[in-house]
Amino acid sequence: EQEEEQEEEQETDPSTLLEVSKKAVEEKEKAISSALAKRQADIKRQAEELDRVRAELHGLAAVESRDIGLLRNRLEDLDRDLAYYERDFRAKEVAYLASKAQYEKLKKRKESMVEHLTIMTLDLERRKEEKLNSLYESMRQKEELVDEEGEEGSLPGRADRAGASRQNGSEGDGGKTPSDMVDPPAAPEPGQGGGGGGGSSAAAAAAAVPETKSRVAPQVGEAATGVATGGDAAGTSAVAAAGSLVTTATSGNREKGAPG
Repeated sequence: EQEEEQEEEQETDPSTLLEVSKKAVEEKEKAISSALAKRQADIKRQAEELDRVRAELHGLAAVESRDIGLLRNRLEDLDRDLAYYERDFRAKEVAYLASKAQYEKLKKRKESMVEHLTIMTLDLERRKEEKLNSLYESMRQKEELVDEEGEEGSLPGRADRAGASRQNGSEGDGGKTPSDMVDPPAAPEPGQGGGGGGGSSAAAAAAAVPETKSRVAPQVGEAATGVATGGDAAGTSAVAAAGSLVTTATSGNREKGAPG
């Protein structure tokens, strides 16, 4: 009870109250100071942490900026290369399309020319065959004509011999009997009288036919060779030469086969 009384007295004493209040204020100041010191330490630590983070971010930003710069430079190089190759591609595409069109055109032209060449070759072979057949037929007809002219050349000689015999018989009618007049006259010997010329012309014509054949045959072969190897011009010249030779031989045979 005494202690309680003492405490009550102290509480009521102004000096005691002042001391208590001072102690309370000091304690509050200490608490506030410690709190401020702790807060300042935290702020300092956070500031240091922030500076470290900023430094790291700055380093990362520098690295990133460097990498971005390199990538941008590479992208610019790629853009230039793409632009160049795009122009080159477009030009080559146009050249390719033009070359392809020219190729298709030349291919069609070649196929057309091959077809035309085949047709020309077949037509040339057909015309060669027709020309050779015509040449052989013409030579055969000319040889037959030469043979016929040789036979016709011998007929006037026979007629002359018959006329001479009749004339001789009419001149000798006074000394002959009718039976003598009926008998045919003997054929004169070759080379005598008017009939000799006919016999010699017939023999010459007959001998000229083989000679003509032997002279014309090489020309016919040359014509065939010229048509087969040299074309129409060589074949035509050879045919003309063969025809000229046949004409010359025929004229010579006619002159030889004319009655004397």
